Amino acid sequence: MTLTVDEAVDMALKNNLDVRQAERDVAVAQANLREAWAAMLMPTFQLTGSYSYTDQIQSTFAYPYNDNYSAGLQVSRTLFNGGRFWYSKENARYSAQLADFKLRDRRKAVVRTTRINFYNLLVLRDLLRLAQANDRYLKEHLDSTRVNFKNGLASQLDLLQDEVKYQNNKPLLNQAENNYEVAKLSFALTIGLPAGRSVEPSGEVADSAAIQPLSTDEGTVVASALTLDPGVQTAEYQILINQAAAAAYAALRLPSIAGNFNYAFSTRVTAPGSDRVFTPGWSFSFSAVIPLDAWIPYASVVSNQIMSADELTAKLRLAKEAAVNALRIKVRTLLLNIKYARANIEGQRENVAQAKLALDGAEKQYSEGNLSSLALTDAEVSYNQATVNYLQALAAGYSNVLELNDLVK
Repeated sequence: MTLTVDEAVDMALKNNLDVRQAERDVAVAQANLREAWAAMLMPTFQLTGSYSYTDQIQSTFAYPYNDNYSAGLQVSRTLFNGGRFWYSKENARYSAQLADFKLRDRRKAVVRTTRINFYNLLVLRDLLRLAQANDRYLKEHLDSTRVNFKNGLASQLDLLQDEVKYQNNKPLLNQAENNYEVAKLSFALTIGLPAGRSVEPSGEVADSAAIQPLSTDEGTVVASALTLDPGVQTAEYQILINQAAAAAYAALRLPSIAGNFNYAFSTRVTAPGSDRVFTPGWSFSFSAVIPLDAWIPYASVVSNQIMSADELTAKLRLAKEAAVNALRIKVRTLLLNIKYARANIEGQRENVAQAKLALDGAEKQYSEGNLSSLALTDAEVSYNQATVNYLQALAAGYSNVLELNDLVK
């Protein structure tokens, strides 16, 4: 299967199990938020019914029946509970926002990782091509030396040296082939293809040079990254979630008031000797609970829950501070890496051009009989190594740019 980088990214986003789990986390968090809203706004509706049987001896003249039936509708509502419903809703709201953020971050990570791995695969493909070209070059050179040796134009030492160089390149070629095949299988798995499938990347490593950093100003990058970095934002949301939980614990110290309305039909005898009929009736009640033990410091469950939540909030603030410090170091490191990568890419590009000129000159001198085969091979090796260095510099620079851009947008 041949894929472009964009096709690989689309496939990875569709099949990545971490993304799919994060999508389920969002669905769960949204359901929890709706549950919290329902608890805060909706009363409880219940249909009730009962049946009772009384021994005949205990029946009265006014109600000479053994059994009794009733049915009704009951509506209950907590009118005040110190704000616990509100704080539970806030807890669920922050949890839903955190789940949304984690899903977006997971998708960005999948896109970044897929793109980096794709271009690393292109690097391995080009390294294999270089190894194959070098193998062909050494083979052609060896064949030419054999002909020259047969015709007395090359020494036995030249022939032995070329044979050794050709054989020494074989392990490098085999290693390059193996690295590329393994990488293709591994990449196919990371984008969700079945085991055993492989991917042929379409594109060139040089295409990665078109991706530029969105900003190289440290202050601008840090300011944006503070709202996008997963470590910082997770700590921030956890602080908000814990503060809402602490407020809900504190609300347990306040009175709670509930109302109840009941409308029912029950069988009654309206007059001596008459048949029983279903008679409607209703009732309404208020109830209030004032907690006392919740105010006892250190001894009550509520006071310890509040202290525990306060300590956890303090710990989370320290975690956020550490995440912010780590983020600042990360941004500075990425900017330095990008600056170095730019200089390295430019230097390696010039080095490739110089190595190609040297190789062309060496081939011309060799054809004129003014250069040894050993010197020609050295020129070819130098050119191939310069190309390898250039490809690796492009891949390293691309990786740093992608990571920095994810902190900016």
